[in-house]
Amino acid sequence: MGSKTEGSKTDPARPLQGMRILVADDEFLIAVTIEETLCDAGAEIVSASTLPDAAKGQ
Repeated sequence: MGSKTEGSKTDPARPLQGMRILVADDEFLIAVTIEETLCDAGAEIVSASTLPDAAKGQ
């Protein structure tokens, strides 16, 4: 996951700006909902639908 430098100004509407998050779920609709929510909060999303893909970070 990303890190934020201390003292940096963050948009309160996008508290996850600069973070990279892995979403791993085999239920497509759940994964998409999670991804959309995290994206709206500013995160960069990496998604995976299987354990091997998640382990690779794909």
